[in-house]
Amino acid sequence: MTATDDRAVVWLDEQLTAGGIERTGAVEVPRVRPWGTVMRAPTTRGTVWLKAPGPTTAFEVPLYALLERVVPEHVLKPIAVDVDRGWVLLPDGGPTLADRVTGKVRVE
Repeated sequence: MTATDDRAVVWLDEQLTAGGIERTGAVEVPRVRPWGTVMRAPTTRGTVWLKAPGPTTAFEVPLYALLERVVPEHVLKPIAVDVDRGWVLLPDGGPTLADRVTGKVRVE
């Protein structure tokens, strides 16, 4: 996926609509890395994240669905999973580990 992949935005909007959620602002691309791309969008139910892992981390996509079935109390429940495209749409899970470690977010 590229940072400007319109197909990903169309898919994101379709999945939100299917879940009764409406996007309320622009889709941003805060991270583009060799191992994957992340898009963020504001919605009527808070921020959502579209993760598109790269070829070496594509195993993550089906893993989300599996973990949600096996240990739902320990993972975010995906809004949508597309194994063929390698995309997963997730609700916001709060501050990232990196933000917590670097002190950008205060953890109480």
